[in-house]
Amino acid sequence: VQNGKVFAARSGNGATAVGPLRCYDALTGNFLWASSDTITAGPYDGVVFASNGDPIVADFRNITRFDAHTGNTLWRTNRLCSVTGNCGGALSADAVYSADVAPGGDVIKKFDIDTGAFEYESTLMVGFTLQNSPMVAPDGTVYLPRSQNDPATGVLYAFDDAGTALIGRWNVPTQWSTSTELAVGPDDSVCPLAPGRLLTRLDSATGATLDQY
Repeated sequence: VQNGKVFAARSGNGATAVGPLRCYDALTGNFLWASSDTITAGPYDGVVFASNGDPIVADFRNITRFDAHTGNTLWRTNRLCSVTGNCGGALSADAVYSADVAPGGDVIKKFDIDTGAFEYESTLMVGFTLQNSPMVAPDGTVYLPRSQNDPATGVLYAFDDAGTALIGRWNVPTQWSTSTELAVGPDDSVCPLAPGRLLTRLDSATGATLDQY
């Protein structure tokens, strides 16, 4: 739901169900439009919104920005997610970030929010399957809990976007999880799951543990 509109789709089911994004008036329920292009996003992919309310949908093979008033495609860019249904994007003021497959693991990719043009990517995060999406914190940090059922590759990464490159700030071990959503406190501390299923609060500057439960 965004700016008085409700967005929904019958897409998903491991990217085997393809359908348009549909838009309804949040007050009346009236149907407004169906998107010109279809999507395969599922319930855990998530939808993010540009500052003007345009929905940006990241699914298994594409990231698409739709016009919030008409459903027309403003741009579509190719990507390749690790596991269908866990492919959501994350936004800053001027960029869309996705976690994409690369030889030997995953990378964070940055795309221009206005054009969808690929800009640059992070260094490799070693691993195989990934069922989590990145998050952009209010201070601009890009986080990804890159985990699978393997402690050696279960790592929470924090990146700085320097404007020309994504620079690793720190990384710490993380608990295996799927469809994870992180939280950020008013002091910019980040709260992931640490190994042993410990809810943990980390210093955003250093990754040091502040509290655990």
